[in-house]
Amino acid sequence: NELAMVKKGGVGTTYKNVDSVIIVQADSDKSGITSQKIGRILLHQPGKIAEIYIICLMGTQDEDWVNQSLSNFDERKVKFIKSEKIC
Repeated sequence: NELAMVKKGGVGTTYKNVDSVIIVQADSDKSGITSQKIGRILLHQPGKIAEIYIICLMGTQDEDWVNQSLSNFDERKVKFIKSEKIC
């Protein structure tokens, strides 16, 4: 029942007892920052499954960056949801 909004979350930052994360801006992941943010939510919490949502504008560089970041993870555990309109 808590909402936390933070800009950081890369190397050296771990948030405990977080169930869901929304990433609104991926980067090229050349330095691993986006993968680090994703990995921090995937830390083992017994009995919980983390949910990570990445907002991405299709057909832009953002899409390429998200795909690059997600290529570091098990593709069987990644689900793409396309929405024409979010309101």
